[in-house]
Amino acid sequence: TYPRLWDPREVEMAERLHRTLVHIYIPLHQISKAPSMTKRVMVRMKEQKKEK
Repeated sequence: TYPRLWDPREVEMAERLHRTLVHIYIPLHQISKAPSMTKRVMVRMKEQKKEK
């Protein structure tokens, strides 16, 4: 018997999540080539963390 982890629906969700993360990561990686943009993004992320 397979562990719960291998429930087909959970595998599908994991694949979808991975694809979403890739879509998010690639633009961030491209932005990181522009230092000023990266600083602005990092400041914005820090501000969002403070709000939580």
